[in-house]
Amino acid sequence: MTAHGLPGPEVLEAFEIVGPLETLRENDSGSVVRSGDTVLKWIGPYSMEHQDSLSVAPLAIETIDGVDEEEKQFRLAKPKKTIDGRWLTENGWSAWSYVEGRPAGVADTAAVIGAANRFHVAIRHVPKHDALDKNTSPWGLAHRYCLESLPRNIHPDISPLVAALSELVSPIEDAADQLIHGDLNPGNVLVADGMPPALIDFTPWWGPPEFAVAMFANFLGPRQGSAYCLEAFADISHFPQYLIRAAIRMLFIVAIPDGAHDWEEERTAAEIVLDWVGKS
Repeated sequence: MTAHGLPGPEVLEAFEIVGPLETLRENDSGSVVRSGDTVLKWIGPYSMEHQDSLSVAPLAIETIDGVDEEEKQFRLAKPKKTIDGRWLTENGWSAWSYVEGRPAGVADTAAVIGAANRFHVAIRHVPKHDALDKNTSPWGLAHRYCLESLPRNIHPDISPLVAALSELVSPIEDAADQLIHGDLNPGNVLVADGMPPALIDFTPWWGPPEFAVAMFANFLGPRQGSAYCLEAFADISHFPQYLIRAAIRMLFIVAIPDGAHDWEEERTAAEIVLDWVGKS
């Protein structure tokens, strides 16, 4: 089995997979393949936006396994154990139930906000894992910079935008940190007729749940070149402040560790956020 290829026979046997495989995704975050009602996901070094993703994976898996979906108005891809009772194979494969749906769009905003809010209520009792404070990956540093304090040295390409956004930052006195889904992009929220939104690829972070929703808003609107959807998030507490922080986070992600790259989308998004917050 190659790192980003199909799972080998030992993986299929471990999860009792006998049908043909369909590749759903294959990139640096890890391979994802489907067989019937099971999705196999390979967890690589940075799959969970952490330099030691395999140490974070059990937290993500066990959190999702512990959530009761009944009457929660959201769906989840639920983890499956190997035949010998493990969540992960020795070479990093996990198994999940397949959930139907298409990536969420602007028209689905209200339903997604409701699903995200209810999901975060369902996991707010989960304690903080030590590994979350030890995240030194580009994502971990960016997360810390946007929610805590900026670094002394900021890449000159993003420095003017970070400075402009930072001028709009004000304290949020009633922020309540908890475990959150830190990658609520439209591809990780699936919608289907007659069913509540499904949240997949849970990436655990520690922060306010409103920030997680603001990250979704930034993905859905500014990062697509539009502020059209942002008014739909008006009922989210301190939404403009969390949206500013989401934009700062994305700027740092593209600038760390080896300088700004492929960041035109983030520059446009940050400019849209600046304009929208300035008018709101």
